[in-house]
Amino acid sequence: LAGPGGDRDRGYALEVEGASWRGAEPGGFWKVIGHRDPDTAPVPVAVPLAERLTFWFADLRAGKSLRTGLIDLAPGGRAADIRWRIPGVTSWQSVQLPSF
Repeated sequence: LAGPGGDRDRGYALEVEGASWRGAEPGGFWKVIGHRDPDTAPVPVAVPLAERLTFWFADLRAGKSLRTGLIDLAPGGRAADIRWRIPGVTSWQSVQLPSF
């Protein structure tokens, strides 16, 4: 899978967008990067300025999982607006929120 710059040396990416972010921790992922203008001319930016978060990982074996660290929404951000994808593998998916 290609990274935002088109190179293939970064591994795989989980992309998350749809909210305003205050912060994000990589958790079990190798790295998390914020991007502006992600579909036309991706520019890495600080997470609070990002339109999309990209969580990089090298591999994921069958039956295993990875978890992000804390993803903090900015004031007014709605978790229900968040969507995710793994480019080249999945289309955009809504985040499944627990019901209480």
